Amino acid sequence: MIIGIFTNVIQSSQKTVDLTAGTILAEYLMDAEMHEILTDKTRRDNFFDNDYPMSGGSAYAMGTAATLNQTVFSYVIYNERVEPFTTPGNRLKKVDVVVWWWRPGEAGEFTMARQGYGFLRTQMSRLVNERSRN
Repeated sequence: MIIGIFTNVIQSSQKTVDLTAGTILAEYLMDAEMHEILTDKTRRDNFFDNDYPMSGGSAYAMGTAATLNQTVFSYVIYNERVEPFTTPGNRLKKVDVVVWWWRPGEAGEFTMARQGYGFLRTQMSRLVNERSRN
C-alpha cells in the first residue's frame, strides 16, 4: 500500500511539472507564431486568407518543440475565421495551440492519456484581428 501511495505521489508531481511546462510552451508558441505572422506581410496575408480549423484535419503548423526530463513536447497550431465578427480589411481569427507530451517507452507519441496520470495535453486559444500589431 505504501508503494502504491508513493507511486501516486510521484505521478502527480510529474504531471504537475509536465502540465506547467506544456502551458508555458503553449504560451511561448502562441506569442512567437503571432509575432512572426503579424510582422511579415506575406505570412500575414497567408494566415488571414486560409483557415486550418481543429475539425478540418490539417494544421497551420506542427512539430516537436522541446524535450524536458525525458518528456517530449509536441504541438499543433490551428486557426479559423470568426465569421460574425469579420469585416473586409479587419478579419478576425481564432488561433488554437495544442501541446501534448509523452515519454518514449511509456506512452506512444499520439497517446493522449496514461494510466494513473490522466490527460497528456494542454490547449490555449487567442483571438487575433488583421489590424493587430505585435
